[in-house]
Amino acid sequence: VNGDLERAVAILLQGPPPSPPPSQPTTVNLTTGDEDDDLRRAIELSKEQEQKEKKARGDRQKKAARAASNTKAAEAALGRLTHNPTKAVKPGGVESHPKVRMPKTLKEKSFKEQVMRTVFRVSPSSLAVDTLIKTLETIKNNSTNPKYRTIDMETRGFKKALDGVPGVTDLLELGVGFKRDPSNRNIFRLDFVDEARFYAVLSALKDLGNVSHAYNLSRLRRVWEVRMENLMKDDTTGEIAKRGEYLKLSPSEPGIAACSIVTVNVNSTTKISRRFAADDTVKDVLHWISGSVSSKIYELVVSDEVVLINLSKGNPKCRVNEDEAFREVLNHTLQRAELWPSCELDLVNKDIY
Repeated sequence: VNGDLERAVAILLQGPPPSPPPSQPTTVNLTTGDEDDDLRRAIELSKEQEQKEKKARGDRQKKAARAASNTKAAEAALGRLTHNPTKAVKPGGVESHPKVRMPKTLKEKSFKEQVMRTVFRVSPSSLAVDTLIKTLETIKNNSTNPKYRTIDMETRGFKKALDGVPGVTDLLELGVGFKRDPSNRNIFRLDFVDEARFYAVLSALKDLGNVSHAYNLSRLRRVWEVRMENLMKDDTTGEIAKRGEYLKLSPSEPGIAACSIVTVNVNSTTKISRRFAADDTVKDVLHWISGSVSSKIYELVVSDEVVLINLSKGNPKCRVNEDEAFREVLNHTLQRAELWPSCELDLVNKDIY
């Protein structure tokens, strides 16, 4: 034991062993070029994954919202189907929306309003208006004759003048008092002539000439149609000779290449068309129209009583001569007059234009 003590004392007396010299710090390169690329890709993949998860959450939320909306709609529909039919609903109102009032149907309106509404619906067709006036006056003047108190919608006269015109059947039923035959829905029957009803309807129809632009325009078109029909039907020797002279003045029709196709709407049933060269003039076209339709067309157009509308410009008010007198554009080429390489012209009375 004493020996161990002595050795311990000797060690203590010797002092601490000399410390080794401090080591120099070393720098370790933790990453290489390949490791940088791997780290960048890992970050990008992490961002992509985060975006996908965010989109998935948004889709789930939208789906849940749609499902909730569909559920509410289904519950509302089921409620409407299973509601108590004896539950009182305010007249003209809606049970689920008490502040919303449904508009009255035509049958629920006053007699005066029924007549005025149906008459104005018929007004754009002057033929229908004039036919109704003539028909109702005939019925009124033969009020005791049952034959005149029946209207068959299958007759040629009805189909030509009244069939398909908005407001006609409503006016006959609500205004005049006609009723459909239960055994044949195409037949209207009138039990008796109500003088007050007939007076109200006839007065409203006859007053359209003073208050309805649509009626007056339609009537002007009908007058123009009849006038053109009469001009085209003129086959007297003198008229045929004049047409021939105009056709001689018009140039010969060119080939298909480098030509302008001119189409003219004479009226609602007649249309003419032919080819012209680009350097042909407006006068050449007018000579051709006058020779093909009526010799009177030339003077009517030159005097501006009849107007040529260039429909190819997409404007129903665009005249060939625009703001000039027609005589000023007679010598314009088709190209200068914007009638080339093709055009469609409408021949109308200036009052309609």
